[in-house]
Amino acid sequence: ALHVFSTETFGRYALVLAATAFVQSLLDLTVEEALVKFGFRYTESGEWGRLRRLFASAVKFKLAGGVLATGLLLALAPAANAILGQTGLTTPLLVAAFLPLAQCTENVGGVAIILRGRYDVRAFFLFVSMALRFAAVAAAASHGLTTTIAAILAAQGVATAAVSSAGWIAYRRFPQQPAEPLGPERRDILSFVAQSSVATAVISLTAPLSLLVLGRVASTREVAWFRAAMSPQQAFAVVSAPARLILLTEQTRDWERGTREAVFAGTRRYMLGMTALAAVILPPLLIFTPELARLLFSAKNEGAADATRFVIVAAALRMIYGWTK
Repeated sequence: ALHVFSTETFGRYALVLAATAFVQSLLDLTVEEALVKFGFRYTESGEWGRLRRLFASAVKFKLAGGVLATGLLLALAPAANAILGQTGLTTPLLVAAFLPLAQCTENVGGVAIILRGRYDVRAFFLFVSMALRFAAVAAAASHGLTTTIAAILAAQGVATAAVSSAGWIAYRRFPQQPAEPLGPERRDILSFVAQSSVATAVISLTAPLSLLVLGRVASTREVAWFRAAMSPQQAFAVVSAPARLILLTEQTRDWERGTREAVFAGTRRYMLGMTALAAVILPPLLIFTPELARLLFSAKNEGAADATRFVIVAAALRMIYGWTK
């Protein structure tokens, strides 16, 4: 997108996706971690009726969050230009408004796969989801901003359908019993969902909110460069994603089994490994940041290079402390 779009158009693209991500994170309750935690508890204890109730409740929560986010974005889109002091945002934001609804159940299907212990399958569908969106941008960017957002929406719909189908197959392999009330644990689950949603908001809202604030007070060119500079954060998250996916699953299972020292040992190994990795890759990345910016962002966006250096350091720290959530 940075290569194909003009800098100003990429700034609008970044603002549209930031607005979508902000509203989605604000209204979409984070039930995935609760599904993993209590899902393992119920699979370990064989409480299949409660597992069924847990998944049914999660799907309802996610659908409600997706509908609310889409509704709010549709309401805000006509005023987007005035709110952000920019132009050309309304139509692409009207299309992007349906992204939260298209994506809302994807992670529920992913959790069902994780509970079966198939990290490889979950990782494959994560790859498929990102590859579809990448292909959408690559194919549609030359046709304009609104067409690109529409292509991303279509790709997300296909990805969600694929993950949800695989998740349904994984879920059906658990013993099927009638749904049972969650009982006294209902309060614990709701409390966990609330805490997890707050943690997600703190982590996930900062990037889109900062883009929206910058869009209000600066030009789309500055927004584009800021978004380009933030890309190392995404790259470092990708590097650590396989380890974090396994940590989330294995440590949750170990915690529910009562073998908590294994959890702390895994955390220590993760931090040591990521610290060693950061020590190796940080020096060359910081030295060659201008060259990398010209290569990855295109020459017209090399103004993002200095800011990118700051984000590289911050992203490395976030990678090392990626286990905390």
